[in-house]
Amino acid sequence: MTGTTNMLGTITVTENPLPTITGTLSVCVNSTTQLTGSDTPAASNPWVSGTPGVATVSNTGLVTGVSAGSSVITYTNSNGCSRTATVTVYALPSISGTLTVCDNSTTQLTGSGTPATSNPWVSSNTAVATVSSTGLVTGVSAGSSVITYTNSNGCSITATVTVFALPSITGTLTVCSGSTTQLTGSGTPAASNPWVSSNTAAATVSNTGLVTGVSAGSSVITYTNSNGCSTTATVTVYASPSISGTLAVCIGSTTQLNGSGTPAASNPWVSSNTGVATISNTGLVTGISAGASVITYTNNNGCSTTATVTV
Repeated sequence: MTGTTNMLGTITVTENPLPTITGTLSVCVNSTTQLTGSDTPAASNPWVSGTPGVATVSNTGLVTGVSAGSSVITYTNSNGCSRTATVTVYALPSISGTLTVCDNSTTQLTGSGTPATSNPWVSSNTAVATVSSTGLVTGVSAGSSVITYTNSNGCSITATVTVFALPSITGTLTVCSGSTTQLTGSGTPAASNPWVSSNTAAATVSNTGLVTGVSAGSSVITYTNSNGCSTTATVTVYASPSISGTLAVCIGSTTQLNGSGTPAASNPWVSSNTGVATISNTGLVTGISAGASVITYTNNNGCSTTATVTV
């Protein structure tokens, strides 16, 4: 309000309208919102925050959220007229849950407060990890992705999820009953129970991946690495063959031995001492000289058994 006096002593009073404040009157901690005051701002301190511990305001009206709460913002124009507005500062949400996941596996993240109605969860790299609207992260390929959670106040927080590649298993996946096969897992094995057999009646496996065939059948072998990621391989266990026939023969005579199953294509029958006894590919033993020889029969699964023939 201003006034002037003329020669007649009449006072003229001018009433200036109050300024206005426009802009968004809510802001998240560590974020900003721009307020605008009408007319020309005062030359000094046109904008003032009543509670700078909650929100600060620059001379141009840029409000920065400092901590959750509210602060009265005062704007003064060049006429010395002021207007106030209350700015509410919302706390940032938080993300909880496991921030590592294996390829093709999931991990559940939880955001504090009420999620935004649209796209509350977003992954920066969907080639590495996707995230559902409920925060369920699925590993797609090895790498990392920044996951952003937004609550109903429009405040966001981020967390980086690391996706680990699945390990691999190498080695021979067949073994004979009573024999062993060595499997190898990629990377560093888990400190506890890195190797597990689903069917120990068919095959057992040691902590170093040594599989022992117990009886004919199959077992799923699971290998877990130090990242907690697992892969499986099925090991088939073949029954050991048997040898039937007469295990004694005279010098210069023969005895026919029979092996169970299908014989190996090459050298199914072998004599350990051909100076005592020879054996044909069909299992016919010929006595050569007095003594004993160990006869080995191998079937088409590569499984062997032995019998001692006395001449």
